[in-house]
Amino acid sequence: MKKYLILSLVAVMSLASFAPALAHENRGNGDNEGNHGKGKKNEIRLSVEAKKELKLELREERKEIKDRIKELTESLRFAPRALNFAGKLVSVNSTSTSSTEITVNVTRVSPNKPKRLSTSTVSYPEVGTNIKLKITDKTLLIRAFGGKMKVSEMSVGDNLRITAKFNRDGSLDVRVVKDNSLHVLRHKKGVVESINASLKSFVLKQENRNLTVNTNSSTKFHARGNTTTSFADLKVGGKVMVTGIVNTNIGIVNAASVIIK
Repeated sequence: MKKYLILSLVAVMSLASFAPALAHENRGNGDNEGNHGKGKKNEIRLSVEAKKELKLELREERKEIKDRIKELTESLRFAPRALNFAGKLVSVNSTSTSSTEITVNVTRVSPNKPKRLSTSTVSYPEVGTNIKLKITDKTLLIRAFGGKMKVSEMSVGDNLRITAKFNRDGSLDVRVVKDNSLHVLRHKKGVVESINASLKSFVLKQENRNLTVNTNSSTKFHARGNTTTSFADLKVGGKVMVTGIVNTNIGIVNAASVIIK
């Protein structure tokens, strides 16, 4: 009996000695759980603050956009619905399947820039300045006396007449481009002054000018009596009649037909 009593006392004392350690461990676990909870709260707080900052940035961006639209709308109130201007072709900058960008040096504008039109928001053509224009598949391209043309027919220095209108974003929508340097040459007489067999071209001498006539595989050659002939039948000093598209700016004719007399 005494033996059992002693064993019981030993067990109780052992438990008593482990109790502080267990209490300390439980307190440590509680602290860890508390720190984990605080970490989550900090993450949530930072997330809320980030969302607030993002909303503030978006609000400021929307305000800037609205101010820009308001300023642009106010400026365009004073812009003409359509304007015409003349200029010289400076360059063809880029060509894609949907549009072509050209640069034009402005020589005349009608109407003149309205005084109340803001130049900071709207790019208005001004005499003596270069302006970039986008030609799309909706732009009508015509020669001096009518007839559709292609951008590839235009040359640097050509005299252009342009009709455009302003879009809501302040850019110019080019409606018509007329190349006054291009027109159709019909049965123009002259004398062959020289021949360039390698390039299949010849110089046509007229009373007041010389024109370089370019031919290609599509050019039709005829002789008297409507007899079919060829470029090889041309002779220096011979008389011819040429039909084609002439560019008076560079003095070149792309011949559609040549009649050898």
